[in-house]
Amino acid sequence: MFSIGNLLKSRFKLDRDLLDGKTEINIKLALVEVLFFVSFIYLLGFLFNKEDPLFVNSNFSIVIHMLPLVVLTLFYGFLIGSVYMIIFATAKYLIYGKLDTLYLLYIFLYLLVFSEFHFYWNRRIRSLLGKVEYIGDRLRDVGRALYLTKLSHDRLESYHIAKPISIRGFIEDLRRDMLKGVSLEELLKRVVQFIGSIYTIEKGELFKINGNKLESVVKLGDMEELNLKDNLIQIALKKGETTYVSDLLPESTSKYLCAIPLPMEDGDYYLFVIEKMPFFNLNIDNILSINAILDYILFSYHDTISLRDFHLRFGWINSDMLREIVKCAYLKEKYNIDSSVVVFKLKKWDKSIYYLLFYLLLDTVRGLDFVDKCENLGIIVLLPFTNQAGVYSFLGRLEDVLQSLGSGSFGQLGIHHRIYELKEVKTLLMEMEEFMFNLANVVDRA
Repeated sequence: MFSIGNLLKSRFKLDRDLLDGKTEINIKLALVEVLFFVSFIYLLGFLFNKEDPLFVNSNFSIVIHMLPLVVLTLFYGFLIGSVYMIIFATAKYLIYGKLDTLYLLYIFLYLLVFSEFHFYWNRRIRSLLGKVEYIGDRLRDVGRALYLTKLSHDRLESYHIAKPISIRGFIEDLRRDMLKGVSLEELLKRVVQFIGSIYTIEKGELFKINGNKLESVVKLGDMEELNLKDNLIQIALKKGETTYVSDLLPESTSKYLCAIPLPMEDGDYYLFVIEKMPFFNLNIDNILSINAILDYILFSYHDTISLRDFHLRFGWINSDMLREIVKCAYLKEKYNIDSSVVVFKLKKWDKSIYYLLFYLLLDTVRGLDFVDKCENLGIIVLLPFTNQAGVYSFLGRLEDVLQSLGSGSFGQLGIHHRIYELKEVKTLLMEMEEFMFNLANVVDRA
C-alpha cells in the first residue's frame, strides 16, 4: 500500500529530529526546570528576605516572577507555563495564606501572550524546515541528473562509440522493469554487470549487509571471499562513505582497491567492493561515477516502488512529476505548506501553440517550479510553496508575455487551464485526469 510517509523517510536527509516531531516537550525535563525556578526564587527569598520569600511585595516582584514564565512558556509552550503558574500560586498560598487574584490574572494574561507567540513561531520554523527539506531534495535530484548526463554524454558516447548504449537509456529500461515488479536484487545484478563492462572491472562484488549477516548479490570475476577485517573495508564501514586504497595510512595495506557503502533507509546497506581493475580506469572520477549510478538505482527503486500503484493507475503522468506532487502533498499534510498545480490544455490541438506554451513556461517558471508535458494531452506545472493568489499572478505574467509576443491571450489561442490546490494525491490526479481527457466539459477557473 502506498504511503507518503514511507516514501519521504528515505528521501529527506535534513535534521529528522526537528522534522519528525522529536522536539516535542520532554515532560520530565520541563518539570525539573519548573521546580528549579520556583525553588531558586524561594531559596533566594529564604536567604535574603525571610519576611517575603517569594518577593511578592518587593518593587521588582513582577521581574522575578515574569522571567521564569517568559523562559518556560516561550521554550515549552502553554502547558509548562501553566504548570509553573500553578506551582507558584500554590507556593504563594501556602506561604502567605492568601491569593492575589488580580495579580495572578495579570500573570496569566502574559502567559497567554507568550504561549501564542510560541505556537506561531514554532509553526513558522517547522514550515521553513519543510521548505528547506524539499529544496535540498530537489537539489540532490538535479545533482544526480546532471552527473548521470555527464557520464552518458562525456564518457560513454565518446569512449564506447561503437556500442550504441547510454547510461540514461539503460536506467530508463531499469525503471520500466521496476514498474513491472522486477526485484531489486535482479536489477542490481544487471547494474553491476553493466558497470563492470563499462569500467572493465575484473574482480568485484556487491554485498547486502543486514546486521551481522553478509550476503553476496552479484560477483564479477573470480573474487575470493570478502575479508571483513581488511583495513580498507573496516574504514569504509566505519566512515560509511566511499573509501579508496589511497585513503589508507602509509603503514596500512589492503587487497582491495575501493569499497563503496550504500546505506538504506531501514538501517541496512549494500557494499560494493572492487578488488581488481585496470590501472588507467582506477581514478576518482570513475569511482564516483560507479557510486552515483548505484546510489541512483537504489533511490529510483524505492521511489518507483512506493509510487507503483499510482503509476499503474495514472500512466499518463510522468514519474518525476508524480514524485514531486507527492512530496508537495506531504508538505501540505504535515506542515500546511501551500503548493499548487496548473494544468494547461488546448481546446483544439495545434503543435505550434503547444510547444510555444511549453517552452514559454520553461522560461517563465522559478527554479523550484516543475513543468512537464503529457503529449497530446496537456502541460502540467507544479508550483511549490505557491497559494492560489500566487498562481493568478503567475498566469497573469504568462498571458502578458504571450500578448507581448503578438500571439494573443489564452482565449484567443484556445488555451484552457485549471488550478488545483495540493490535496490527497489520488483525488488530485483523478480531477486532473478528468480535465485532461474531458475538455468538452471544461469550465475555466481563472
